[in-house]
Amino acid sequence: MKILPIILLLSVLLFSCTETEQPLLEEEILEIDLEEEIDEEEIFEEEEIEIIPIIWQNGDGSLQNPFQIETAGHLFYLSLQVNDTLKEIPNDYYYKYFRVVNDINLASKPFQSIGGLKNNYEFKGHLDGNNKIISNLYINTPNARYTGLFGKTNANTTFKNIILSTLI
Repeated sequence: MKILPIILLLSVLLFSCTETEQPLLEEEILEIDLEEEIDEEEIFEEEEIEIIPIIWQNGDGSLQNPFQIETAGHLFYLSLQVNDTLKEIPNDYYYKYFRVVNDINLASKPFQSIGGLKNNYEFKGHLDGNNKIISNLYINTPNARYTGLFGKTNANTTFKNIILSTLI
């Protein structure tokens, strides 16, 4: 579509002319090279983000050296591990510590709440959100009993400094 460059050009003309300058004449405007067309789909097309569940590499889960949640893949892995949806031994992370170290975009991908999905598994660890933003959380389980970033937890679980943004 060729309208966008003309609109931009006219906007520039309206705001950039001083009293001593003369704006371009209509004939001069039409001579501007508009051969490069802009595809509107390219402008509004968002890059598809793929999230691969992956175990964290930093930290040992202690209070002094918590597991470091650095990516969306780490949160997805934690969910799958606690909910026993991986082909591994389920883990409730009893008295293990986690710390979010980066802002995390969950990219509106379907997320299973950490704990409570299957057989009432609970998350029994501790999470420090470190005032990092976890955004675009999408949970589509309308009939589930426990939903949220965390579903079912036990009485000793602690959360602090968690910031959630754009819940879908």
